[in-house]
Amino acid sequence: MRKNFATIIALAAFVGIFLKVFVDATDGDFNILRGLSALRYFTIQSNLIVALYFSMFFIKPIRNNKIYQRYLGAVTIYITVTFLIFVFFLQPIYHPTGWAGLSSILSHYIVPITSITYFILYREEVRFQYNEIPFWLVFPVLYLVFVILLGAFTGDYIYPFFQVNQIGIPRLIINCIGLFTLFLLLSFMTVKMVSKPKK
Repeated sequence: MRKNFATIIALAAFVGIFLKVFVDATDGDFNILRGLSALRYFTIQSNLIVALYFSMFFIKPIRNNKIYQRYLGAVTIYITVTFLIFVFFLQPIYHPTGWAGLSSILSHYIVPITSITYFILYREEVRFQYNEIPFWLVFPVLYLVFVILLGAFTGDYIYPFFQVNQIGIPRLIINCIGLFTLFLLLSFMTVKMVSKPKK
């Protein structure tokens, strides 16, 4: 059952990523670089992390490794943020159709929901520690830095709540702090969920 669950999650994530890259690459004249530019989105990066994580589940030495097991917390947090941000902020303004619509459903709903369900079902098999949280936060912090630097050099801040030319620098700072706080709170909640002793 667990292997089947991991397979479904990994395949859904890979298909969602492939479709997004394919749709962007074929939007007009075929341009693979335009397609690969989809990798700049947090949605795609978090789905890629999920896809790789659950693909490695089938390599027994990795699956039994404590570091791999404990990183389940980080993987769940990243994809949960993808789900929350899309549902509450991006869904009202993003309505793709066709293959792009399918990619969106997979990346924003199917993969997050199945990943969260997997965590809930199998969380008793791992024990996270609070001192792991700083390591979990490295990726989100680096992504925020990437967005700001990309926007500073190209004017493209990727997401509307980062577009400094529209919202201003103070609002950008507030949004970054808000996102970091969200990651931090989810991290503490995740550790708390598995810190209770088994009955």
